Amino acid sequence: MKEGKTEEDATNKSIVDFGDMREIRNNLMQAAQPKSAKKDISRYKNHLWFSICGSVLIIGLFLFINFYYTPNIIWFVYPTFAILWWPLGTLFAFLRIKKNEV
Repeated sequence: MKEGKTEEDATNKSIVDFGDMREIRNNLMQAAQPKSAKKDISRYKNHLWFSICGSVLIIGLFLFINFYYTPNIIWFVYPTFAILWWPLGTLFAFLRIKKNEV
């Protein structure tokens, strides 16, 4: 506008020079991300698989103990709910990191 252009022309020129808001936001998000984003995703993927496998093994242990020692009382369900928070938390962390990458 200092060059004598109308507001609309100045806006269009700034969009051409800088890009639209989506491009600016994507560029800023990419600049804010650490360089090792791929490494973070693979690390969180490993954490997710470890938590799933560990939870399955622990729940299997409780299931075995329940049916071997007290087959008339089914109590393994209660610690199962507590154990399932572990892979659920790592799943949400993995999805958050994956969403921020895109």
